[in-house]
Amino acid sequence: MSVNSIANEVLHHVKNNQRDSALRKITILVDLKADLANVWGALSRMSLNLGDYALSRTCALNYLAVSPKEEQRLLQVAGLLSEGGHIQEAVNIIEESNKRSNKLSVSILHFLGTAYSQLGDNKLARSYLYKALKIQSNLGITWLTLAAIIKFSPNDKNMKELERLSPQMSGFNMQMAVPYWYAYGKALLDCKDYNNAFSAFNTGSKLIPPSNNYLPSAHKSMIDNIISHQNKDYFQKVSTSTTQSKYKPIFIVGPPRSGTTLLQQILSAHTAIGQGGEIDAFSIGVNQFGMAQLSKIGLQNSETQENTFNKISEIYQQIVESKYPNSQISIDKTTNLNHYVGFISRVFPDASIIRIKRNVDSTAWSCFSTFFSHGQEWSYSLENIAHYLKNEERLSAHWKTLFGNKICEVEYEKLVTDPRKEVLKLTQYLQIDYEESMLEFYKNKNIIQTASTVQARQPINTNSLELHSAIASRMKPFFNTFNSASS
Repeated sequence: MSVNSIANEVLHHVKNNQRDSALRKITILVDLKADLANVWGALSRMSLNLGDYALSRTCALNYLAVSPKEEQRLLQVAGLLSEGGHIQEAVNIIEESNKRSNKLSVSILHFLGTAYSQLGDNKLARSYLYKALKIQSNLGITWLTLAAIIKFSPNDKNMKELERLSPQMSGFNMQMAVPYWYAYGKALLDCKDYNNAFSAFNTGSKLIPPSNNYLPSAHKSMIDNIISHQNKDYFQKVSTSTTQSKYKPIFIVGPPRSGTTLLQQILSAHTAIGQGGEIDAFSIGVNQFGMAQLSKIGLQNSETQENTFNKISEIYQQIVESKYPNSQISIDKTTNLNHYVGFISRVFPDASIIRIKRNVDSTAWSCFSTFFSHGQEWSYSLENIAHYLKNEERLSAHWKTLFGNKICEVEYEKLVTDPRKEVLKLTQYLQIDYEESMLEFYKNKNIIQTASTVQARQPINTNSLELHSAIASRMKPFFNTFNSASS
């Protein structure tokens, strides 16, 4: 069989959710040192989506070897490596390739600025971002990255430049304009100009084309289906996994901007706990069978149930080992974990599940004022934010009824006002000793690749507790929809 035929089989396996077969064929191609030219780029992406970060890295480097000096290829490979957690290696490759260049391109400068911000070196990040903006001042995405790591003040040079750009950005292309308006909104928030900040975020959100990726009715139907199928009777009939877990997982459940990253950073600062983040490993495991099949697994015999949950456990642990090879306890804060709490209780019966709750008004505002790079299409409309949070809240209440104290609940407001007390409660739940380093998490240089990168590198504070009245008055569409949505 030719290497091209094997590569085509990989695509077939991926389309049919045959993860093991796809990864096995990609490994064969790697071992054969196949001459696949640009196909290595696609194989790297597929490996990444399947959760094999080491294999993705190998394929990405093979793709780079085709033409190692080509800038677009360099950036594509750096992006793949970064997504797989190899940010420092991505930076090294970019800098090594450009070390003899006296003039870096805007794209290279922006990438390096973004990468160094994720690595926690804000000084170097600012340097690269400023250089990019000096070449092209209307780079909205570069302004957005910069806005996340600096604090604006009225009449400073950065604020003046954003204000100068405002008229031309209104008619600019969406890719440039949308992140600009979110950056400008953040700058206005820093200056305590709350009303105009809201207007800037609103302008940016309205430039985003409507998407069918989030439909409130479909989301509600999915939550209704989970609640109706995964009930008390379901869990009395369903077996648990018998696979021995090498990694003891900690699952942090909560919507975006509710404090999940802060909580993860606090826990990761403990010497007994490893790194964590948005792994997406559980959904990859579930996709091998499908939510519909798993919701009705109680109709299967106990051996089939056990084998199914064992397989999900096996996939999850493979992905975690690939992402965090040196961790004994991993932390998973993937956004959609709330949908899988029931399955988690069967796949990892001894897992720790922590739900973080935050005042819904503050969560909604924080989501609306954040430009998510992908995956949160509901966040660009106040009404959709209300539907999303209401439905997720209903599901959380369902899990609490079923599992009670199995889920440790943490209130964001208490965590930031009395952190020691809340962290002590967490350590008791996790059965680990309290360590002072947990409250000094911001001193760590862990990679952070979420919208909370800056907040998670600062000492705990109460800056985000109050929703300013000027903003609250503009959020009536959220309040009206949330209060009227069915429970």
